[in-house]
Amino acid sequence: MILRTHCNKVKLRKTKKNLNSIIEAIKCTMNPFDDTIDKDTLFNISTGKAASKEVADFLLNVKTAGYQQKLNFISECSSTPARFDKPIKRNKICNFASQCMTKLLSTKDKNKKVLLKMERSLKKN
Repeated sequence: MILRTHCNKVKLRKTKKNLNSIIEAIKCTMNPFDDTIDKDTLFNISTGKAASKEVADFLLNVKTAGYQQKLNFISECSSTPARFDKPIKRNKICNFASQCMTKLLSTKDKNKKVLLKMERSLKKN
Protein backbone atom coordinates (compact mmCIF):
# COMPACT_ATOMS: atom_id res chain seq x y z
CA MET A 1 0.00 0.00 0.00
CA ILE A 2 2.86 2.40 0.82
CA LEU A 3 4.53 1.65 -2.51
CA ARG A 4 1.32 2.43 -4.40
CA THR A 5 0.94 5.77 -2.59
CA HIS A 6 4.55 6.65 -3.37
CA CYS A 7 4.09 5.71 -7.06
CA ASN A 8 0.97 7.85 -7.26
CA LYS A 9 2.84 10.83 -5.79
CA VAL A 10 5.67 10.38 -8.29
CA LYS A 11 3.19 10.05 -11.14
CA LEU A 12 1.32 13.14 -9.95
CA ARG A 13 4.58 15.10 -9.76
CA LYS A 14 5.49 14.07 -13.33
CA THR A 15 2.02 14.96 -14.58
CA LYS A 16 2.20 18.39 -12.93
CA LYS A 17 5.64 18.98 -14.43
CA ASN A 18 4.38 18.03 -17.91
CA LEU A 19 1.32 20.25 -17.55
CA ASN A 20 3.46 23.19 -16.44
CA SER A 21 5.78 22.74 -19.42
CA ILE A 22 2.77 22.75 -21.79
CA ILE A 23 1.42 25.91 -20.15
CA GLU A 24 4.82 27.61 -20.47
CA ALA A 25 5.09 26.59 -24.13
CA ILE A 26 1.66 28.07 -24.84
CA LYS A 27 2.62 31.30 -23.05
CA CYS A 28 5.81 31.58 -25.13
CA THR A 29 4.04 30.88 -28.41
CA MET A 30 0.45 31.23 -29.58
CA ASN A 31 -2.48 30.00 -27.55
CA PRO A 32 -4.52 27.90 -30.00
CA PHE A 33 -7.46 27.89 -27.58
CA ASP A 34 -7.81 31.69 -27.35
CA ASP A 35 -11.32 32.95 -28.16
CA THR A 36 -10.01 36.03 -29.99
CA ILE A 37 -8.30 34.17 -32.85
CA ASP A 38 -10.07 33.64 -36.16
CA LYS A 39 -11.41 30.08 -36.25
CA ASP A 40 -11.39 29.97 -40.08
CA THR A 41 -7.70 30.82 -40.43
CA LEU A 42 -4.83 28.37 -40.14
CA PHE A 43 -2.08 29.59 -37.78
CA ASN A 44 1.48 28.48 -37.11
CA ILE A 45 1.35 27.85 -33.37
CA SER A 46 5.07 28.45 -32.80
CA THR A 47 5.18 31.86 -34.51
CA GLY A 48 1.56 33.00 -34.27
CA LYS A 49 1.54 33.98 -37.95
CA ALA A 50 -1.42 33.19 -40.16
CA ALA A 51 -0.77 30.84 -43.07
CA SER A 52 -0.87 32.24 -46.57
CA LYS A 53 -3.68 31.07 -48.85
CA GLU A 54 -1.22 28.85 -50.74
CA VAL A 55 0.05 27.15 -47.55
CA ALA A 56 -3.43 26.69 -46.11
CA ASP A 57 -4.74 25.14 -49.34
CA PHE A 58 -1.76 22.79 -49.59
CA LEU A 59 -1.95 21.63 -45.96
CA LEU A 60 -5.71 21.18 -45.96
CA ASN A 61 -5.70 19.22 -49.24
CA VAL A 62 -2.48 17.20 -48.91
CA LYS A 63 -4.24 13.93 -48.06
CA THR A 64 -6.62 14.20 -51.02
CA ALA A 65 -3.78 15.08 -53.39
CA GLY A 66 -1.71 12.13 -52.16
CA TYR A 67 -4.61 9.74 -52.62
CA GLN A 68 -5.18 11.03 -56.17
CA GLN A 69 -1.49 10.58 -57.00
CA LYS A 70 -1.61 7.02 -55.67
CA LEU A 71 -4.56 6.23 -57.94
CA ASN A 72 -2.78 7.81 -60.92
CA PHE A 73 0.35 5.76 -60.23
CA ILE A 74 -1.64 2.52 -59.98
CA SER A 75 -3.50 3.21 -63.23
CA GLU A 76 -0.26 4.16 -65.04
CA CYS A 77 1.45 0.98 -63.82
CA SER A 78 -1.47 -1.21 -64.89
CA SER A 79 -1.54 0.32 -68.37
CA THR A 80 2.26 0.46 -68.84
CA PRO A 81 4.27 -2.10 -66.79
CA ALA A 82 7.54 -0.23 -67.48
CA ARG A 83 6.15 2.76 -65.57
CA PHE A 84 6.80 1.02 -62.24
CA ASP A 85 10.58 1.38 -62.65
CA LYS A 86 10.47 5.08 -63.55
CA PRO A 87 10.87 7.73 -60.84
CA ILE A 88 7.81 9.31 -59.27
CA LYS A 89 7.39 13.04 -59.84
CA ARG A 90 8.21 15.07 -56.71
CA ASN A 91 5.64 17.51 -55.45
CA LYS A 92 6.36 21.06 -54.45
CA ILE A 93 5.83 21.18 -50.69
CA CYS A 94 4.25 24.36 -49.48
CA ASN A 95 4.26 24.57 -45.69
CA PHE A 96 5.27 27.09 -43.05
CA ALA A 97 8.96 26.22 -43.37
CA SER A 98 8.96 26.65 -47.15
CA GLN A 99 7.53 30.15 -46.76
CA CYS A 100 10.64 31.51 -45.02
CA MET A 101 12.24 34.60 -46.48
CA THR A 102 15.00 34.17 -49.06
CA LYS A 103 17.26 36.73 -50.70
CA LEU A 104 19.93 36.36 -53.38
CA LEU A 105 23.09 38.42 -52.78
CA SER A 106 26.07 39.05 -55.03
CA THR A 107 29.55 38.91 -53.56
CA LYS A 108 32.45 41.26 -54.27
CA ASP A 109 33.85 39.16 -57.10
CA LYS A 110 30.47 39.33 -58.96
CA ASN A 111 30.81 35.72 -60.17
CA LYS A 112 29.50 34.26 -56.97
CA LYS A 113 25.95 34.54 -55.67
CA VAL A 114 24.84 33.61 -52.17
CA LEU A 115 21.33 32.59 -51.16
CA LEU A 116 20.34 33.81 -47.70
CA LYS A 117 17.48 31.91 -46.16
CA MET A 118 15.79 32.86 -42.90
CA GLU A 119 14.77 29.74 -41.03
CA ARG A 120 13.25 29.06 -37.68
CA SER A 121 15.50 28.15 -34.81
CA LEU A 122 15.51 24.46 -33.99
CA LYS A 123 17.41 25.04 -30.77
CA LYS A 124 15.32 25.43 -27.64
CA ASN A 125 16.15 28.57 -25.63
